[in-house]
Formats: sequence, C-alpha cells, structure tokens
Amino acid sequence: MNQHTELLIRQRVEQCLSGSGIGSLYKEKCMNWSGSVGKEPYSEICAAALLDFGFVEKLKKLQVITRTTGYVTPGHDGQPTGTNRKEEDFAKALFRGKWFHCIGRVLDYQVPLKNKQDDKAGKIDLVSYCSDPATVFLIELKVKDGAKDTLLRAVLEIATYYQVLDRKKFCDDYNCAFQKEDIHFKKGQIKKALLIEVGSLSHLQIKTKQMGQELKELIRKLRITVFSVEPTGQSHSVQELTI
Repeated sequence: MNQHTELLIRQRVEQCLSGSGIGSLYKEKCMNWSGSVGKEPYSEICAAALLDFGFVEKLKKLQVITRTTGYVTPGHDGQPTGTNRKEEDFAKALFRGKWFHCIGRVLDYQVPLKNKQDDKAGKIDLVSYCSDPATVFLIELKVKDGAKDTLLRAVLEIATYYQVLDRKKFCDDYNCAFQKEDIHFKKGQIKKALLIEVGSLSHLQIKTKQMGQELKELIRKLRITVFSVEPTGQSHSVQELTI
C-alpha cells in the first residue's frame, strides 16, 4: 500500500466533507480512479474514507434544490440524438422499450435537477416505475461506450442527486403528467438505483472483484440497488445484481 497516496485521498475526502464540497464530491478525480496500489483498489481506499468520515449522514444534510419550472421536460420523445452521446442514446432506447424486468416501466430520461444555472447538480439518467411493489427508481446509467466512470463515482452521483431532489415536487409533477394512467408517485416509494451495462467499467469492476467490502458497505448504507443491463436483439435484459 502506498501510504502517501492513501493519506492524500483521505485528506481530500475529509476536506470535502468538512466544507461545502460534499455536493460535488462525486466529481473529485480520486473518486474516479480505477486500478489499485498493490492489492488495494483505489475505490476501496475512497470508500473506507467516506465511511470513516461520516459521508452517509453528512449527505443527508445537503440542501434540496427545488426546480421551480418542474421536473417533467415537454417534448421527450426518445428519438436518438444522432451524435456520439452514447449514454443518452442508450437511455432513450430504454425509454422507447418502456417496460423491463426489475425496474418496471421507464417513464422519463435526462431529468434536470438545476433550478439556476450555477446550481451544482446534473440530470437523473432515467426514472422508472414498478407497480408491485410500488417503487420509483431514480437511475444512474453507465454504458460501455460512454464515459469511463467507476462504480464508486456512479454510487456517489446517484446518492447526491437523490438528496438534492425536491421529492415532493418531483412526485407532484409526475403525478400531474401521468394523471390519466394508473401511476401515482409517493415520496416513500423513491429509491436509488444503478443500471450498468455489461462490459462497462463499472460492471467489470464488480466482475473482477475490484468492489471490495468497503464499497459494498457504502452501497448498502446508501440503500442503492444495482442492476445490470445487456442489449438482446431489439430489447434489453435487466437483472438485479447481488452486492
């Protein structure tokens, strides 16, 4: 173990958690390092530091961003972008596919969180709804042809987005948009999820056992469900992964 590297990571995590940087912690370079020093994956060092410095509890104090213009974006038709935005096009393909095992019906994609331009928040990749039991999934998507994001970064990203989301307004907006259908969101139904494509960096980290006990514990404490997705002809196969 390179103790200097470990110390630097722990110091950086502590700095972010003690100041105002917790909302953008997932953007920190060290949270997206792949590989390892010796036998210890970087993600394990980071996850251990996050647990030690109380990230899970401190994240709950993050200020909610209320999007006054609403969370439902008119004109979402799921048509491909025709660009190299692979992750967005993958999300749109799932939206066009509508319903999938485990995650249910995909209702929307690229859901904005910002209220002002300078708000530190991105977009929720996918929103899906299962009727039995009633569950709303906020989904962070990672694909093999997209950004080379680690599993740890994906975990921190969706956990942060969940926390800054005004869940009451989010429910009100979607209940209004789907009022003619048998869909009704409630705050208590909202869950965090990862949907990682087979062959992506995040998926490979699970399969090659770069996801150690510290990262597993962080995922459990943040109550994130992890699914895999794989294209199968004209559709996609979705499976829940055991963490």
